[in-house]
Amino acid sequence: MKKFLIFLLISGLVALATIPLWTSKVAENAFEHPNDPKSSEKVKDALLVKIRIQRFKQARRMAEKAILFFPRAKEMPYFLYNAAKCAELEGKYRVAVYWYRKFIRRYPKHIWAQQAKNAMNKLIDLHGLEKSKGPK
Repeated sequence: MKKFLIFLLISGLVALATIPLWTSKVAENAFEHPNDPKSSEKVKDALLVKIRIQRFKQARRMAEKAILFFPRAKEMPYFLYNAAKCAELEGKYRVAVYWYRKFIRRYPKHIWAQQAKNAMNKLIDLHGLEKSKGPK
Protein backbone atom coordinates (compact mmCIF):
# COMPACT_ATOMS: atom_id res chain seq x y z
CA MET A 1 0.00 0.00 0.00
CA LYS A 2 2.85 2.37 0.86
CA LYS A 3 4.50 1.77 -2.54
CA PHE A 4 1.21 2.43 -4.28
CA LEU A 5 0.80 5.79 -2.51
CA ILE A 6 4.37 6.77 -3.38
CA PHE A 7 3.69 5.79 -7.00
CA LEU A 8 0.53 7.95 -7.03
CA LEU A 9 2.40 10.88 -5.53
CA ILE A 10 5.20 10.65 -8.09
CA SER A 11 2.72 10.21 -10.94
CA GLY A 12 0.85 13.29 -9.77
CA LEU A 13 4.03 15.35 -9.64
CA VAL A 14 5.04 14.23 -13.13
CA ALA A 15 1.58 15.10 -14.42
CA LEU A 16 1.77 18.57 -12.87
CA ALA A 17 5.24 19.15 -14.29
CA THR A 18 4.04 18.42 -17.82
CA ILE A 19 1.08 20.83 -17.75
CA PRO A 20 3.02 23.71 -19.38
CA LEU A 21 4.26 21.38 -22.09
CA TRP A 22 0.93 19.91 -23.08
CA THR A 23 -0.87 23.26 -22.99
CA SER A 24 1.75 24.67 -25.35
CA LYS A 25 1.37 21.65 -27.59
CA VAL A 26 -2.43 22.02 -27.70
CA ALA A 27 -2.06 25.68 -28.67
CA GLU A 28 0.63 24.95 -31.28
CA ASN A 29 -1.63 22.34 -32.86
CA ALA A 30 -4.51 24.83 -32.94
CA PHE A 31 -2.31 27.49 -34.57
CA GLU A 32 -1.29 24.93 -37.22
CA HIS A 33 -4.99 24.51 -38.11
CA PRO A 34 -6.43 28.05 -37.97
CA ASN A 35 -9.40 27.14 -40.18
CA ASP A 36 -10.61 24.46 -37.79
CA PRO A 37 -13.65 25.92 -35.97
CA LYS A 38 -12.44 24.43 -32.66
CA SER A 39 -8.91 25.87 -32.86
CA SER A 40 -9.65 29.21 -31.21
CA GLU A 41 -11.48 27.38 -28.42
CA LYS A 42 -8.46 25.14 -27.85
CA VAL A 43 -6.18 28.16 -27.62
CA LYS A 44 -8.58 29.77 -25.14
CA ASP A 45 -8.45 26.65 -22.96
CA ALA A 46 -4.65 26.48 -23.15
CA LEU A 47 -4.45 30.19 -22.35
CA LEU A 48 -6.61 29.72 -19.27
CA VAL A 49 -4.28 27.00 -17.99
CA LYS A 50 -1.21 29.18 -18.60
CA ILE A 51 -2.81 31.99 -16.62
CA ARG A 52 -3.80 29.70 -13.76
CA ILE A 53 -0.24 28.39 -13.43
CA GLN A 54 1.00 32.00 -13.61
CA ARG A 55 2.95 31.76 -16.85
CA PHE A 56 1.92 35.29 -17.77
CA LYS A 57 4.57 35.96 -20.42
CA GLN A 58 3.71 32.74 -22.26
CA ALA A 59 -0.01 33.43 -21.86
CA ARG A 60 0.34 36.96 -23.23
CA ARG A 61 2.28 35.76 -26.24
CA MET A 62 -0.31 33.05 -26.84
CA ALA A 63 -3.15 35.60 -26.61
CA GLU A 64 -1.37 38.00 -28.99
CA LYS A 65 -0.81 35.20 -31.47
CA ALA A 66 -4.47 34.21 -31.18
CA ILE A 67 -5.48 37.81 -31.94
CA LEU A 68 -3.58 37.53 -35.22
CA PHE A 69 -4.62 33.99 -36.12
CA PHE A 70 -8.32 34.18 -35.19
CA PRO A 71 -9.44 37.76 -35.92
CA ARG A 72 -13.13 36.82 -36.19
CA ALA A 73 -13.30 34.27 -33.39
CA LYS A 74 -16.00 34.55 -30.76
CA GLU A 75 -13.15 34.26 -28.21
CA MET A 76 -11.60 37.55 -29.38
CA PRO A 77 -12.72 39.55 -26.31
CA TYR A 78 -11.12 36.90 -24.14
CA PHE A 79 -7.84 37.07 -26.11
CA LEU A 80 -7.67 40.88 -26.04
CA TYR A 81 -8.54 41.23 -22.38
CA ASN A 82 -6.12 38.51 -21.29
CA ALA A 83 -3.30 39.88 -23.44
CA ALA A 84 -3.74 43.10 -21.46
CA LYS A 85 -4.12 41.44 -18.06
CA CYS A 86 -1.07 39.20 -18.58
CA ALA A 87 1.02 42.15 -19.77
CA GLU A 88 -0.01 44.00 -16.62
CA LEU A 89 0.89 41.05 -14.41
CA GLU A 90 4.30 40.68 -16.03
CA GLY A 91 5.04 44.38 -15.58
CA LYS A 92 4.69 45.43 -19.23
CA TYR A 93 2.46 48.39 -18.46
CA ARG A 94 2.57 50.14 -21.84
CA VAL A 95 1.70 46.88 -23.55
CA ALA A 96 -1.15 46.34 -21.09
CA VAL A 97 -2.54 49.82 -21.78
CA TYR A 98 -2.31 49.15 -25.52
CA TRP A 99 -4.34 45.93 -25.26
CA TYR A 100 -6.84 47.37 -22.76
CA ARG A 101 -7.40 50.28 -25.13
CA LYS A 102 -7.95 47.88 -28.08
CA PHE A 103 -10.39 45.87 -26.00
CA ILE A 104 -12.36 48.95 -24.90
CA ARG A 105 -12.55 50.37 -28.43
CA ARG A 106 -13.68 47.10 -29.94
CA TYR A 107 -16.03 46.00 -27.16
CA PRO A 108 -17.32 49.12 -25.36
CA LYS A 109 -20.47 47.35 -24.13
CA HIS A 110 -18.76 44.13 -23.02
CA ILE A 111 -19.23 43.08 -19.39
CA TRP A 112 -15.45 43.48 -18.87
CA ALA A 113 -15.27 46.95 -20.48
CA GLN A 114 -15.56 48.91 -17.23
CA GLN A 115 -13.03 46.65 -15.54
CA ALA A 116 -10.65 47.16 -18.47
CA LYS A 117 -11.13 50.95 -18.31
CA ASN A 118 -10.42 50.97 -14.59
CA ALA A 119 -7.29 48.84 -14.99
CA MET A 120 -6.05 50.95 -17.90
CA ASN A 121 -6.61 54.26 -16.08
CA LYS A 122 -4.91 52.90 -12.96
CA LEU A 123 -1.85 51.91 -15.00
CA ILE A 124 -1.75 55.28 -16.74
CA ASP A 125 -1.98 57.14 -13.43
CA LEU A 126 0.41 54.94 -11.43
CA HIS A 127 3.12 54.71 -14.05
CA GLY A 128 2.83 58.14 -15.64
CA LEU A 129 1.89 56.78 -19.04
CA GLU A 130 0.42 59.14 -21.58
CA LYS A 131 -3.14 58.35 -22.53
CA SER A 132 -2.54 58.48 -26.28
CA LYS A 133 0.57 56.34 -26.52
CA GLY A 134 0.78 52.64 -27.29
CA PRO A 135 3.56 50.17 -26.47
CA LYS A 136 7.19 51.07 -27.00
